[in-house]
Amino acid sequence: MNLAIIASVSVGQHLYWRFGSFEVHGEVLLTSWFVLTTLALVSLIGNSNLKAIPEGLQNVTEFGLEFIRDIAKTQIGEEEHKEWVPFI
Repeated sequence: MNLAIIASVSVGQHLYWRFGSFEVHGEVLLTSWFVLTTLALVSLIGNSNLKAIPEGLQNVTEFGLEFIRDIAKTQIGEEEHKEWVPFI
């Protein structure tokens, strides 16, 4: 069975937008902006009133940051991970 044929199957109609010579998949763009906006709002609201002992939404955002730092530390290395974490 050829998997390339299955990968090219398209179900339903898709939303495409044209910006000059660029064609953008509308659903992907809208979903990306929704996720980015949600993450930004959660970060801003959760970290607007920082406390030494986190509680509520600040606790969730710190957990997420520590999770990303730990993944970077194990994948990039103990020494180099700190300079790359802001880009992740």
